[in-house]
Order: sequence, then structure tokens, then C-alpha cells
Amino acid sequence: KENNEDFANYLQFNLMSNFIDNLGTSGRSNSSRGSKKFSRTITDSPKSEQNLRDILKSASVKMKVTASKDIRKHYKVNDKVFSKSLNDIDKCTSSGNRGIHFIQSSEVRTLEDIGCWNIDIFGVSEVSNGHPILTVVHNIFKQDLEVGEFTTSTLLRDLEVNEEKFFRYVQVIESQMHPENVYHNAVHVADVVHNMLWLLTKGEMAARLGLSKFEVFTSLFACMIHDFDHPGVSNDFLVRTSDKRAVLYNNQSVNENWHVAQAFGLLNEHHEEISWDESWTEDCLFKFRKLCVSMVLATDMSRHFELLGKFRNRVVSSPNAEEAFNPLDAKDRETVLVMAIKACDIATQGKEWKLARKWAMLVQEEFYSQGDKEKDLALTVSPLCDRENVDIVKSQIGFIDAVLFPLYEPLSKVLPNAKCVLTQLERSKSMYKKEMAARSSSQKSLKSSSI
Repeated sequence: KENNEDFANYLQFNLMSNFIDNLGTSGRSNSSRGSKKFSRTITDSPKSEQNLRDILKSASVKMKVTASKDIRKHYKVNDKVFSKSLNDIDKCTSSGNRGIHFIQSSEVRTLEDIGCWNIDIFGVSEVSNGHPILTVVHNIFKQDLEVGEFTTSTLLRDLEVNEEKFFRYVQVIESQMHPENVYHNAVHVADVVHNMLWLLTKGEMAARLGLSKFEVFTSLFACMIHDFDHPGVSNDFLVRTSDKRAVLYNNQSVNENWHVAQAFGLLNEHHEEISWDESWTEDCLFKFRKLCVSMVLATDMSRHFELLGKFRNRVVSSPNAEEAFNPLDAKDRETVLVMAIKACDIATQGKEWKLARKWAMLVQEEFYSQGDKEKDLALTVSPLCDRENVDIVKSQIGFIDAVLFPLYEPLSKVLPNAKCVLTQLERSKSMYKKEMAARSSSQKSLKSSSI
């Protein structure tokens, strides 16, 4: 914590909330033991449970609001965001007053490097005139990409998905990804979908787990909707400002619940133009939605260590990590898919350096934007969100060490081809350290010249 306080605070207050909530329980409980272990990890020195509780009650606790400030008097809800009901998409389709123009399949550009881990997704967005989700998804289901024992080009037909309506649905999803969000926008979603494609194909996840066509389609679909209509702020911000989304979902995985509910709300209204699931049985739709909900809700980072801990335990306790999960067990397959979408969602620092550094800059700017809002509302600024104090290089090194390595190490034991991501993570960390050293050297030179 002394060396990287900003990231330590982020880890405590954002990713460890499930553990922190249990700090008041008996010292004999599992949650208390987990809290003590967490304290040693962050501070590099033992701390008592009581001491950690004192820290969380201090002035730096994220939930603390400046004295006598009533948030509801200062925070104005963006009516444009919340004016639509869960299932109201008339304005997105041609039946509304401001219907979108649906792009035809013949107009979508073919990607030569589809399925390559380091595809330049920013370039895809540029050549597609701002339609990276449609372009990636269309290429996945139109090209003959090997996924286990079948190819992606046959998936829609074999699953009785109405192809024309499905690609219209994809465009409606993309139309509600807000470009004003510098990170949580269509480019990020397209990147996550493509990451999942890589894990399924070159990562050999589909082959090793014996995933069905239904499960492959569902995993790609879940990635496509996982940040649908994202507001560009964290769950914590929505909770602290009594946002309507937080009220609707009782402060629980607010954004993630909203994403998946809104996406399925589009289908539940049975809009003729986008009802791609019209041939599916009720049982099929139930299983589809159940797996999607499980995967999307898992992207809530407050559940990160809870889910990762269970996954790691399975891997560590197995004599052969590659066989830790039974391909014949649907629950085991779901467990790996849940970890896969988490890995895909936060994979940016596992890409080649020019992409990793750009993504780091974008996510940090979105954090800063939230921090600016929090200052305007007299809220304590969330960890990593204060543009005047946060060191982006240190925070990225912290994220790689504390979050990405612990996630990709067990995943790469189950899916050995994912080890190349670990190599790139090492590269990114090395580049950040070089950047930090160069900056330190420059600062010393400036001090010397000023003497």
C-alpha cells in the first residue's frame, strides 16, 4: 500500500466489497480469515481485523459524503437515459420517429485478421464507420472459423436463428452504446466479443470443453450485451447518487443487471424487425437467458475474488489442471465460461503494447470523468478517479499484479494456449516500469538543472 496507495484503495473498496461487508462477523468465520489474508496481501505486513475496520471507517471511505450534503438535491438524473422503459425500443427501430438505418450484410466489411488476438479493434471501428460490434459479429458468423468440431458460419442456421433479424438486433445493441463514454463504448464491447472468439477457437476452449453450438453462440452473445447501454460510471457511483438503476436493482450489480435486462427486454417485446429467436422453444430460451445472466453478472468486479477463489481451488486441487473441469458436466462448462468472459472483459493489458497503452489511457480517462462528477457532487472521490493525484502507470502495474496475473495463471492451466497472454502481461508490466523509470530519471534531471 505504501508503494501504490491509489491502487490499494481501489482493490479494497471496489474489488473486495463482498469481503469487506463481512468484516463485522465472528473472528472464527471464513470471511474473517479471508479478510486477514487480504490485509496481509495489500500492506505486506499483518494487520488485525479491527485495524482494517478502522481504516474502512476513516475519512477516506468511499461512501462518506461531505457533511450536510444531500446528494439528491445536487444530482440531476439524465432523463434522456432513463426515459425509456425496460422494453421500449421504438426509437431504435424504423417503427419509431427516429428509427435507425439497418446496414445490410453486403455492406459489412470483411476482416482478414478476424480471430487474431492482437487485432486492432480501433482500426476495425474506423473502417466500419463506427460499427465495430456489427462488423466483428457479422464476420464471426459469416466466415468459416473452426470452433471445436464445427465452424461458426453454420451456427445461426443450425440454431434456427433468423439471420436477417439477428443482425438487425446486433445493430440495435450497438446503437445504444454511448460514444461519449471513452472506454465503455462499442469498441470495448467488440473487443470483448473478439476476445471470446479467440478463447473459443485458438484458445481451444470449445474443443477442450466439448462446448455445444448453443453454448458457443450464447457465450458470444453474452459478451455482445455485457455492457449494453452503459452509463460510463461505476456501480458505486450509481448507488451513492441514489440513481434509478440502483433503486431498481437494490444496489446489487446495478450496471450488470441493467445490461442483461435491457438486452433481453428488446426480445421480450417481440418487435417483428429484431425477433431473431422466434423459432426457439420456451425451454431453449430459458436455458439461453439463464447462461447469459450468469455470465454477464459475473463481470461485476465486486464479485471478482469470490469467483476467482472458487475457480482456483478447483484448478489447484486437481491432479491435472487441464482436466479440472468435466466436459460432460454442464455446471463445470458454465464455470469456465464465467471465468472466460471475465478474462475477456479485462484483457486489454494482455494485448500488444501499443494497444495495451491506449486502452489504459482510455479507461483512466473514464475514471477521471467519474471523479470530476464526484467532486461536483461533493462526494469523496472513488479510488483511481482523481485526475490530480492518480498515477496511471502505477495503477496499471497494480492491476496487472493483483488482478490479471491471478486470473490468467489458473485459466492458462485449464486452457494452455492462453499462456501467450501471460507473456504479454509480463511485457506490458515491463514497459510500464520502463516508463516509470524514464519519468523518474527526467524528474531528477530537472531538479539537478534547477539547482
